[in-house]
Parts: sequence; structure tokens; C-alpha cells
Amino acid sequence: YNCLIHFYKRLSNLHEMKFPSNQNLMMVAGLFGGFVGCTGLFMHSKLQQQFKQTAFVRESLATLKRHKGACYLLGEPIKDFNIHFHDEENNHTGDGEAIFKIPVKGPQGHGWYYIRAEPKGEQGHWVGVKCELEIEKTQMLEEEKYLDKRLVVFDSDRHGFMNI
Repeated sequence: YNCLIHFYKRLSNLHEMKFPSNQNLMMVAGLFGGFVGCTGLFMHSKLQQQFKQTAFVRESLATLKRHKGACYLLGEPIKDFNIHFHDEENNHTGDGEAIFKIPVKGPQGHGWYYIRAEPKGEQGHWVGVKCELEIEKTQMLEEEKYLDKRLVVFDSDRHGFMNI
């Protein structure tokens, strides 16, 4: 009998409870949204960092920065930027190939650096096969000389495989 009285007393106190104001609810929602946004930016940054730390990407970018033709067209220093992972047509990996399109820029111009790897090495190890630079804009040439063309920076047929 005592339990029922206690239950009814608590039930009547529920009607007297004060709910949080809309301002407080908006503050909590804003803080939660900020936390989710910061977490997303942090995870994106880590993913980009992990991608650029792979041996193939590091070596490919170093090859680009040493290439005389690329240095002439883009200028020095050549900077690389974040890859667009959502562009699955140009950035994908599969059983037989891995292809990535990396934005690059220098003081004289900017463009896209395409890198390709395949499992052609000894015992099926992945090796770098081709690296090409597509210029979008440069101050060093007339547009018709570079538009819709790619400068071959590395080719396994000429240079041998790039070990990853």
C-alpha cells in the first residue's frame, strides 16, 4: 500500500517539472553539432595524412618535384593539396590497379597529378607504373600547347618499376 502512495506522489510531481527552455535546447544542439563537425574535420585530416604517408604517394610526389619539365611549367616550390576521395572515377583502387588524381600548384601554374600502381612486381607486389601531370593553367606556355595533354613524369616502360 505504501508503494502505491509513493508512486502517485511521484506522478503528481511530474506535472510540476520544469522543462529546459528553447534557448538551452538550441545551445546543446549547437554544441553537439560543433562537436560532430570538428570530429569530421579531424577524421578527414587524418585520412588525408595517412594517404600522403604511403610510400607510393610520397615517392610519386618527390618524383614530380624533381622533374625539370614539371618545375618549369608549375614553378618551384610545387605544393600538393588534398585529394578528392569522393571523385571515384579518378580516385579508386581495385584488384588490378590503383589510380589517384592529386591537385598540385606552383607559382607559375596549377594542375592535376595522376598516379597509377599495379600488382606487376615480383610475386605480385604493387609497383608504381605511371605518373602524369595535366596542366590546367600555366604562365610558361600558350594554352593550346598544354590543354588536354599530359606530361609523363614517370613511366615504368622507360624507367622501370617504382617500388612501393
